[in-house]
Amino acid sequence: MLLANILAYVIYTGSWGPVIRRSDKFLKNVPEFFGVLLLLYLLWTLSAKKLWRGLIAFLSCLFLLLEISQFVYLSETGEYISILALENIDQIYILLRPVYYLFIAVVVAVLLAYAIAIVRQPYAAQGKFSRRKLGIIMLVLLILTFYNNAYEWGMNPKYAKYFRHGQPTPAVSLLANAGRVFLPTSPSVSGQKFMFEKDWVYQKALPFPVKSSSTQPPNVIVILTEGTSTRLMGCYDQKYEDLTPNFNKFAQESMKVTNYYNHTSATYRGTLGQMASCYPFRGGKEAGAWNKEQKDLWSTLNYSTVPKILGDEYDTFFFSPHESADSYTDLVRMAGFRQVETKDSLPDVLGRDPEIYADSFTDASMYQSLSAFLAARENQRPFFLVMYTVGTHAGMDVPSTGVKYGDGSNPTLNTLHNVDAAFGRFWQEFQSSPYKDNTIVIVTADHAHVQEKPYVALVKDDPTYKPYFVDTVPLLIYDPMHELPMEYDANDATSLALAPTILHLLGRQHAVNAFLGQSLFDGTQDFHIHAEGNTLWYIRNHEVFKEKDVPEKDINEFMKEKENLYEFYAEERENKMLRQ
Repeated sequence: MLLANILAYVIYTGSWGPVIRRSDKFLKNVPEFFGVLLLLYLLWTLSAKKLWRGLIAFLSCLFLLLEISQFVYLSETGEYISILALENIDQIYILLRPVYYLFIAVVVAVLLAYAIAIVRQPYAAQGKFSRRKLGIIMLVLLILTFYNNAYEWGMNPKYAKYFRHGQPTPAVSLLANAGRVFLPTSPSVSGQKFMFEKDWVYQKALPFPVKSSSTQPPNVIVILTEGTSTRLMGCYDQKYEDLTPNFNKFAQESMKVTNYYNHTSATYRGTLGQMASCYPFRGGKEAGAWNKEQKDLWSTLNYSTVPKILGDEYDTFFFSPHESADSYTDLVRMAGFRQVETKDSLPDVLGRDPEIYADSFTDASMYQSLSAFLAARENQRPFFLVMYTVGTHAGMDVPSTGVKYGDGSNPTLNTLHNVDAAFGRFWQEFQSSPYKDNTIVIVTADHAHVQEKPYVALVKDDPTYKPYFVDTVPLLIYDPMHELPMEYDANDATSLALAPTILHLLGRQHAVNAFLGQSLFDGTQDFHIHAEGNTLWYIRNHEVFKEKDVPEKDINEFMKEKENLYEFYAEERENKMLRQ
């Protein structure tokens, strides 16, 4: 197992150098490997009955399956299976390829053969090692395993420093993460209700001159690009200036927001969290989340969202590349969008057969649908439309008709270049339409780019990069109604600010809400936390810290924000965010 662990990391890094430099990363897993196997061996020696041996065989195969799963995931992402990966397991169909089914079949066959051997293996004498001696060795190994994993468990950063030499081990971390996902417990705090409810969205006037005399409220289009950080976009970083020429051009005609981070992950939380300016505790497929069994219950939660607030005056739409039956559709309906167009209904909007890839609309077909919607719309009411594109999802490459970058060897570059091309065609049509004078267009992301292998290979030499699901994300705002600056420093604000910022641009100062963020133009932010359920990071001075690594000078402020975050979780759990 140690060799398999090392080989998985070699596959991820592409060389032996990092393995040699980080040999401790693998040696710290040895206590788990041998401790658990020694425990299983001792249990195996207790009885020769087939039923008992069958139970031990099952536990042994389960342990090996946990380890193999972690090694496979490590070889692709450089980390063990995260909570987010488990939360979004219902959308694994996006990533599955035929070769994966073959690999699964081989693993199952090998484990079955191993299980049969355990059941049939005759009892062997223990030699000079008694059960007592083996038990002591096993206990020591399991204590070391506990120490290694303690650092990742809920612990005040003040005391975490005593466990910083540890690291999560494969099987324990997977079981712990599975427990957090499928047996979730949101924290209990003081029980104060409606703590964040207020009847105003912002307090300061918009600091930009108005350049349109129209009395008609502007339309708003928000584009959520799947998993996109600023690091590869030419308008933010010059390293790949020709990678996103169309987004670069759009940035020149818009306001580019810098030092702006995603406040949560992944897509489920990122979508709802930005529309409601909150930290949704639940992510994707975990117990009690957005699955078919729970959707009726969670659809009653009274989040205050942009589409709900604008619903009295605006038509509200959401364009999703997934099927209507996908749980993501339930989530966006719950967010208050009156009309949700999905893979099932978008062909009617597009007016022709779309291009389908990974069982979803391609980015090109999504942008073509948006253009078709604008061309066909006759209703004079203003609209608020959010569109999510999935083509830049981790693990995906472009379809056969997609636009590849360079030699096409890196799927991360390909998918970003491809969505840029799709956006470019849309933006060219948009600029020749009447909407260019009365429609705000916002380009951003549902969350940052996950630390998958092709992406890390591109950014690993950047000294500011950390392999977390937290990073700066794009926020480009085209607003024909105001004279916005070319660039605006968000100063470590997060995507919690998106909802109040949109309403600020629309002049919607008064609305009952429970937003946790403030408009980018309305002073400092109350939260600098990135939260994925109970797993937290802290954003300070353009740097991201794990909860256990928060600098000592910032711990008190972090703990205050964490307490307020848990107050929100309690209100969310009891549906006490708003009185009405």
